Amino acid sequence: MRIGSKLWLATAVITVCQLGLVAISGVRSSSSTRFFDTHQTAHEAKLDAAMQWQAQREVLAARTQTLALAGDDSARVKDVQDGIDEARRTIETLAAQLDGAELTAPERDALKQAKDHHAQLTALTARVSQLRASGDR
Repeated sequence: MRIGSKLWLATAVITVCQLGLVAISGVRSSSSTRFFDTHQTAHEAKLDAAMQWQAQREVLAARTQTLALAGDDSARVKDVQDGIDEARRTIETLAAQLDGAELTAPERDALKQAKDHHAQLTALTARVSQLRASGDR
């Protein structure tokens, strides 16, 4: 084989290797991007649910206070009670959504703590409603 042929053969081999590396890098980059997008979307969904939970918890607490301090206007009290029921249902839906998500150990602990707080707030709301129904304000 002549020297020129050997040099062109070596150049061709190097070029094929470089093209192979570029192709492998492209496939891995695409795979990494899909993996990141999937996990980022799941993380954003959990974060969104947690923020909605926090907002609904604040609504529930404020409406419970309003129920405790409201006068005898039964239409307004009914609206407040409806808002309490809606916030409670929304929180329960968010809790179910988070239960179905893939959570880390700290996230599971935080969810358990949030559920405990929600149970306490729900019990307090029920107690306020009970006292209100008995006429004890």
